[in-house]
Amino acid sequence: MDHRAVTRYLGLESNPFTPATSAEVYFPTQQTQRILHELHFGIVSRKGFLLLLGEVGVGKTSLLLQLLGALHQEQGLHTAWIFNTSVDRLELLKAIVADFGLEVPSGSSQSELLHILHRHFLQVNESGGNCAIIVDEAHNLSEKALESLRMLSNLEGGGNKLVQILLSGQEELKELLSTRRLRQLQSRIYLQCTLQPLARGEIHAYCSFKLSRAGAQLPFTWGAIRLLWRASRGNTRLLDLIMDRALHAMAAHETHTVSRAIVRSALREIAPQQRLVRQNLGLSRKRGAGAALAAATLLLLLAGTYLPGLINSLPGNNALRSLDISALTSDSKGSPRDPEAAQGESPQVRKRIDPGRANATNAHSRANSTRKLLSFLNRFHIPDKLTDLQESIDRGEIGPFLRSLPSGLRLAGLDELPEDSGLRFSALPWRELTGQGPEWYVLWDPVLELKLDQPRASSSSDIVILQTILREKGLYTYRVDGKYGPRTRKALVEYQKTHQLDPARGLNERTLFFLCRDFRSNSSASREKELTH
Repeated sequence: MDHRAVTRYLGLESNPFTPATSAEVYFPTQQTQRILHELHFGIVSRKGFLLLLGEVGVGKTSLLLQLLGALHQEQGLHTAWIFNTSVDRLELLKAIVADFGLEVPSGSSQSELLHILHRHFLQVNESGGNCAIIVDEAHNLSEKALESLRMLSNLEGGGNKLVQILLSGQEELKELLSTRRLRQLQSRIYLQCTLQPLARGEIHAYCSFKLSRAGAQLPFTWGAIRLLWRASRGNTRLLDLIMDRALHAMAAHETHTVSRAIVRSALREIAPQQRLVRQNLGLSRKRGAGAALAAATLLLLLAGTYLPGLINSLPGNNALRSLDISALTSDSKGSPRDPEAAQGESPQVRKRIDPGRANATNAHSRANSTRKLLSFLNRFHIPDKLTDLQESIDRGEIGPFLRSLPSGLRLAGLDELPEDSGLRFSALPWRELTGQGPEWYVLWDPVLELKLDQPRASSSSDIVILQTILREKGLYTYRVDGKYGPRTRKALVEYQKTHQLDPARGLNERTLFFLCRDFRSNSSASREKELTH
């Protein structure tokens, strides 16, 4: 069945998982937004050399297209995009000259090309402009070609770097730059960013985003999402390839649901040709068998509603799949069973599952409390932190759970929940569960990593985001310079007052939460404005 028949059957306007890179259909994450801000700041602030690293297929070129679009909005900024890097240094310089729209003289030498570029950079700088060279697939460059780029970066005028150079490539580029012969170039790199694959919790959002841009939404089962993660490990190129074949499988099986069986059908076609997919699935089987059985036991204890997806996802467990799920989750009258009863109500299980509070005296109350805890944790895919969260509930003190959080996640106590304006967060009814304040604890993944105890030590790109938020609120009317000084501090105090936050507590988690929320809200509003125009 050809693509047109598949898209027509599924109600899609186009193929959402085409391998072609598109700036229009770009899935933004907090990681990519952060990197875009850092690279954009490095270029407009004339920082010289910048470096973007990432494995094959994680979306470096797509991110660069987004950056290029943002740079084109900057008045007076001239850019050259180099994507063919299997060239010698003379061909590289010719490509740069041509992409700046300059004439390449026949038979020109390296020194002549450098002179042409130098003259162009000076003219742009004198008119108040800036120049940037973006080199994709830079890991293919020879040492001599990289040395020519270093020579370009030496050009200065009026105390400014005349050209900013962004090198993007695979991890081999970092190894190449670390050699002794290129140590001068290495020492000039102002910023190094590494683009990571999608996180586990972003797999479903990525696929749904792509589908919605193609004009339709398709439901995913939990088992399908889990298998997509195992096979791709967040590599967007692999994910696109798997989902492309999954769409064909859906049309062939006449279904509109992305199920585990559909993904497995797609993987049967892809795996023979894709070593990385085979490697991902092979590693997953070796390392994940024990974890899968442990997870099955845990979820069996916690809630019957989680069992069907879990059992369907366990590889090779035909006997377990054939079990009557309703028999495990219901008593003889068809009502939900106490999760502890399935394990003989052992003291160890009782200690882990029972919140231990005086008013939680029956199985229904215990199960209800556990469901709320799991709902809070599952939003960020950390159900393994249930024991730590339960300990915090028992103590009425958030410390044990807070200390167990993986790096990158933040937690803040709030008296009331704000409206969700684009920031993905999870809320725990703390007062309801413990009888103590605050009313809620919110968990989120921040888009800016301000150092709460030392704001001055935060990265300049994060201060740029902070100043931008404060400026959009009308509290900061000065130049966005990425420096945390008295003016920025004063504007932040005013911001805290408008949100009923105590400035005396400094830049705390509560303030950071609202800043991230407002940043997301502003970003969403900007995207909507672009779409409507």
